[in-house]
Amino acid sequence: MGVKKIDKIRALVRGGRYTLSRHVIDHIADNEFERDDIEVSILTGELVKSQRDEQGTAVDGRKHTVCGRTKCGLPFETVGKIIQGADGNEYFVITGYECR
Repeated sequence: MGVKKIDKIRALVRGGRYTLSRHVIDHIADNEFERDDIEVSILTGELVKSQRDEQGTAVDGRKHTVCGRTKCGLPFETVGKIIQGADGNEYFVITGYECR
């Protein structure tokens, strides 16, 4: 049996092999959440949905929604995809937001 997709995503994030979209960087700059919140929510969260990557840049053709919690314990979701980086696969975080 192969490695679960969430395990692949977590391994990339744990290894620092992820990038943030301009959208996410802007939210961090506006103090809506912190970079650590992204990491913690992915590392402790669960994959709740996968859907087709309309842009076609994901290595598996899918983008993934991960539901977890921030470092303060608030519900938090991220959407991202595994892409081909300069040195191999990396996880590209498209958006992140507190679940209401």
